[in-house]
Amino acid sequence: MKKHTLSTLIALTLSSGYISPIHAAQHYFQSRSDAMGGTGVASAHYLSAPLMNPALLARFSHTDTLGLLLPTIGIQITNHDDAINGMNRASDLIDELNQYTSNSLPARMTANQLANQLEMLDNATIPWQVGLAGVLAIPNQIVSFAVFSNTYLDLQVTTDINDNDIAALRSPDPTAINDLASTITLRGVGVTDVGLSLASKFMLGNTPVYLGVSPKMQAIGFYQYTDSIDDFDVGNLEADDNMNDDMVFNIDAGFVVEPSKHFTFGLVAKNMLSQQVTNSAETLIYEIKPQVTTGFALHSAWFTAAVDIDITQSQSLSSQGPSKYTRFGAEMDVGGWLQLRGGFRYDVNANDSNQVTFGMGLSPFSTFHFDITGMLSEDDTYGLVAQTSFTF
Repeated sequence: MKKHTLSTLIALTLSSGYISPIHAAQHYFQSRSDAMGGTGVASAHYLSAPLMNPALLARFSHTDTLGLLLPTIGIQITNHDDAINGMNRASDLIDELNQYTSNSLPARMTANQLANQLEMLDNATIPWQVGLAGVLAIPNQIVSFAVFSNTYLDLQVTTDINDNDIAALRSPDPTAINDLASTITLRGVGVTDVGLSLASKFMLGNTPVYLGVSPKMQAIGFYQYTDSIDDFDVGNLEADDNMNDDMVFNIDAGFVVEPSKHFTFGLVAKNMLSQQVTNSAETLIYEIKPQVTTGFALHSAWFTAAVDIDITQSQSLSSQGPSKYTRFGAEMDVGGWLQLRGGFRYDVNANDSNQVTFGMGLSPFSTFHFDITGMLSEDDTYGLVAQTSFTF
């Protein structure tokens, strides 16, 4: 799924001589924002501003002195055609078949079931994203600042089933098979941002204006791992020949204007410095480009409604083409202790599926905050985000 990323992962297919684009879809999870359809450019809380719009770091209550967001944890996975259960079932059947040492009827039955399962898994794809973030923010009337760290992985698992495996499993003696030639490939990119956000409030006549920047270092890790379907182990991603890291500098910048007490308008540019990073094997290129999003929000003491609109395009690892999202979200605060949230996101280019989001927050004494979010899309995509934070 999803949202504000400014980055593009390209797989260079050397054997066929052309470049096939793959892109990271978003670069953060944040429970309140995700529950409200991914909005936040004009509506985010100051504590999550470094992840969405650094200008909002300067928009805080006079009682706010310190905030700690630790951690935000999110995961999103797409289960096309029940591929996850299919892979688990195939793994179980492989283990069962390996237990047979003679060509018995149960062995042939297991082999036939495995052949059927592998046929259903041919060219199966499972995109998934994982995120982890933390923020320490100190609001100030002169210059508010925050330090933040955010890690986001955009990965995709694909299968390539060999026809010879199917034939061998359906042969008179399937126990004679030594190794399956069918493969599983995991590829993708992980980006870790570590940075400092600075923001200030200015008055333009009687209108508050907030400006913010986030200089940051970005560690980019490439992942490419292929193994036979009976030997595939995600733990092998730790091997040096399956991943590669590089480091670049970048910057986010944003502004927010508050023409009235109940209305804010914002604009943010993420990853303003275009970058291109290649892995050591020169088979993967990661291209970072600026991403611009605008948004506005209506808010009162107990209700917030927000809309965010992408100005630039982005593309996820699993989508069919570049996307530009429009997001809608709302939050109702009940007594300052309970927040109920909902939202909707759609791609105006129709290359990615629509998504419904929902969530809630608990904030006893407005000091400890626990937020949880669920996300559902039309293409069997499911997401969950959980977050704890403290404000003083």
